[in-house]
Amino acid sequence: MPILSDAEKETYARDGQVTPAWRLDDARLAALRESLAAMLSSAAGQRPDFIPLPHVAAGDADSATLERARGYFEFFSSPELLDLVEDVIGPDIILWTAALFCKPAATGLAVPWHQDGQYWPIRPRATVTLWIALDDVDSGNGCMRVVPGSHRLGDLH
Repeated sequence: MPILSDAEKETYARDGQVTPAWRLDDARLAALRESLAAMLSSAAGQRPDFIPLPHVAAGDADSATLERARGYFEFFSSPELLDLVEDVIGPDIILWTAALFCKPAATGLAVPWHQDGQYWPIRPRATVTLWIALDDVDSGNGCMRVVPGSHRLGDLH
């Protein structure tokens, strides 16, 4: 069953971005916040701005790290998220990367304007990014911003 409404799909096609009415349930959101807090606590002293591949436990990871990685993988491959993606690109889906971006107050790194596809080694660029805020965000604290329709202009450098 589709998650996005026809109007949301039209918005995505027109603007290259849509904020759907669908939301994570409170329990899932709380579990993700708890997992992120544990990950940040275990990596004290490292900048949290960009954490690549949280669903992959590298090397001789301890059991807590393995369990956290498994939890992220289960979330990233959950039916709800896959259904959102399927609604815009169809059922042929591959999870090829994931990352956590943390923006600590007053010290978080800025992310300049960019097109995600310029960083991805995928052609054609039939890809989707799911941006999921674990904290409340608004224009005062670093929410995601987009230029509607810029995906139809080709590469912008």
